[in-house]
Amino acid sequence: MRNAHLSRVLLVAGCALVPWIVVLWFTASDAPEWRLAWVGFDTLEATGLLVSAHLLRRGGPRAAFATIATATLLFADAWFDVTTAASGFATSLALAVALELPLTAVCVLAALQALAEPTPPFQPAPTRSLAGQEVQAPNNGEQYMTPYDAQQPAAT
Repeated sequence: MRNAHLSRVLLVAGCALVPWIVVLWFTASDAPEWRLAWVGFDTLEATGLLVSAHLLRRGGPRAAFATIATATLLFADAWFDVTTAASGFATSLALAVALELPLTAVCVLAALQALAEPTPPFQPAPTRSLAGQEVQAPNNGEQYMTPYDAQQPAAT
């Protein structure tokens, strides 16, 4: 699967979690003390999925960090859903096997692909003004020198 496809999968999953979060907020009456914890956790997952989708679409190695963090959240959610399910064990297990764990695998695959992408070549920063003096960004292996460094004697 290419990054554009993986990005779409994560985008759809993140958007699909939003209505689920609203439903969870209003229906989690069997354990009201856990409502904020589960809604907050699912909100983190949705945010992670949407950020991962955005970074995958942009490309670059930063997408790997977001997708690995999201995979970790999804795996933890599956684990705690199954291990803390009192009455709905079968439903929790089915959701973990059918949705959360495959989505975890998609996130890991996306992270591996993001890390395998070649990074764009380094582009030096434009010239900036530092303490009223123009400082040229390093170029062609030259060392960066600040006005402070220029006043210090060279080390031998």
